[in-house]
Parts: sequence; C-alpha cells; structure tokens
Amino acid sequence: MYEGWDPFTPNTSTLHAGTTEFIGHLDEVAAYYRTHHVKGHGVVADTHTLYTIVDTPTASVRVKWLATKTSSLDGFVAKKRRDFCVLEVNSIDMKCCPPIDGMLRARMFPSGVVCQDAARRGYLHLSAVAHIDVQGLVPPLVALRATKDMCRAFAGVELCLRQSRLSASAFLLERDLRPLDSRRDCFLCHRRFSPLRKKTNCLKCGEVVCTACNPSWSVLVNGHLTKRRACTLCSLASKPSKPVATPSIHRDDLVPSLGFRSSDATTIDRDDSMSRYSDSTMGYHT
Repeated sequence: MYEGWDPFTPNTSTLHAGTTEFIGHLDEVAAYYRTHHVKGHGVVADTHTLYTIVDTPTASVRVKWLATKTSSLDGFVAKKRRDFCVLEVNSIDMKCCPPIDGMLRARMFPSGVVCQDAARRGYLHLSAVAHIDVQGLVPPLVALRATKDMCRAFAGVELCLRQSRLSASAFLLERDLRPLDSRRDCFLCHRRFSPLRKKTNCLKCGEVVCTACNPSWSVLVNGHLTKRRACTLCSLASKPSKPVATPSIHRDDLVPSLGFRSSDATTIDRDDSMSRYSDSTMGYHT
C-alpha cells in the first residue's frame, strides 16, 4: 500500500493506494459491483441509492448515501460514525441528503478501483485508491487508519468473488466425502497431518485437506448466509478467460497527478492459505 498527498485538497485529507492481482473475469467484477450497490459491504454498514443517473449493461452512475461501520475510528477519539453523500466515489452536497443526527458527514475525494485483464492469462489487475477527509477532531494516525481500511475494502473483491463462485453450486453431503483416514498428507499442499495440521474435508470436491488449505467461507445455502469449508482450489473454479497483453501498473501510474513516497511502499504479501495454489495476491501489508 502506498501513501500519497494532493496539494488541492485539505491538509486533513488522507490518500492511500494499492494494487493486487487475482484469478477472475471482468464480468464477475461487474456483477459484484452491481449486486453490492444496494447493500453494505467492506467498511460500509449501509448504503442507499438516491438517484440513478445511468444504468445500462455496461455503465452505472448513481448518487448514493453511505454509512461506515463501527471501527477503530469510532469510540476511540471520535464519538460519531461517518456518513457520505457521493456521486459514485466523489462527495457532493445535496439539500435532499443533509447530515444525519448522530453521524458526522465526511468527504470523499475521487476514489475507487480500476480493474483490467492482467498480462497473465486468466488474471485481473486491480488498482484501488481511497482519498477521504474524516472530518472532526481526529488524530492523524486515526485518520490514516480509516483511509487504509477503505482502500482495503475497495480491493476486497477477490474474497467476494470466491464466495460467490462457491455459492453458485451445491455442496456435497457427508456420504459423498472422502474418509478422513484415507490420507496421511494434505491433498493440496502435501504436508503431513499433525495435531496442529488437522484433517478436514472440502465440501465441494470431497478431498481430505488441511485447515490452511480448506478455510471457512461465508456462502449462501438455500438463501441463507452460513459458513462452509471449501479448499482454495475449488474457490477458483471458473471458466478460462482470454489473455490480454497489458503492461504492468506501477505505483506511480495509479494517480499520475499525485505524489507518492516510495519509502511508504511495502511488498504486497501472499496469504499462505489462499495463494499457495492460485498464485493470487491477497491483501496488503502496511
């Protein structure tokens, strides 16, 4: 993740950007954002569409009201939650959407994500920018934390895509699972099972895998949100996409008009339980 600054916005605003690559398709990402414009996700507790300006299969522009979840910002120094009135990802002032009692109206400057096909076949490259002013008397470190959380939320698409794929098909019944005593090593990582590396079944393919390779996911089963285990390989099940030769996006290309300190950059880590088989980058270290 990278920290930047914009001389044309208040000194109290904070700016962060980050990039990630993951297996997926642009159609999946578009469907994800179409689904989530009507409900809260990430750091957003609630959202309502006030006006729909453009709504076509290839474009969507809405005026929305957003309310943040309780976080380290709330109750730590600031006593009020934050809300936004935005035209997509840029704050606007509207008489029909005044600040709500009990909340402090924060401001969002041009923010959001750009997702495109990566050079590697079947991968997507996502760049996320979060630029906000939380308003109120808030210590700088707390304001930075809020912007980082929002940037991570913008880039949290991969987890939701995996969970959507898993929700799209039925899970196996217990009688269809491979017996746990039939394997001594994890089917995916080939590591020996032990008291610290327990055996579990993937409820999609039925194989015996360790807990690191078989995380619990929040999925829809018969219309109800519940937890189910599925291996990381099954969470990637998706049709192949066409490769697109696009150049790599460097941190300086994220927001060309803004300055980013190279000293703020850190290597994006690979989550051990998720990317061992997908070669997919999950999350940011800061």
